[in-house]
Amino acid sequence: MLNVPESELKRYRQSNRRLLIVDLRAYLRSERSGWPFTRMVIAFGSSRSWRFAHDYRNRWVHEQPPSVEGEGIAYRRQLPWKISADGARKFLAFGSGDAPELRIADIREHLIEAYSSLWRLLDRASMLISTFSPAIR
Repeated sequence: MLNVPESELKRYRQSNRRLLIVDLRAYLRSERSGWPFTRMVIAFGSSRSWRFAHDYRNRWVHEQPPSVEGEGIAYRRQLPWKISADGARKFLAFGSGDAPELRIADIREHLIEAYSSLWRLLDRASMLISTFSPAIR
């Protein structure tokens, strides 16, 4: 990526990170903070929609997928014992499912915005790389 040697990126790798883009972002922030491309990548990475898309993906891959409204009864992985509203007793809850965490419209809105932002970033980056900054090539 951007002709940055793997040996340079290894300095920014943390043991729990697996995505090359995360290492590249850390490298750019530290080593190339003056590049307009760096500012664009950092702004993209901290956008609300991209964080949602990233977290949503991680839930699907590493945890139980989030429950979505309209997909029928869903249960979260948790202990079945519930505490009464007054806190005086425990009871076994079953049969009703858990409230959905997300709505399809919310997922759609965030993902459309995240991918639109990604395409805008790539478009601006390609123009920047081809015309303004030979150092990035």
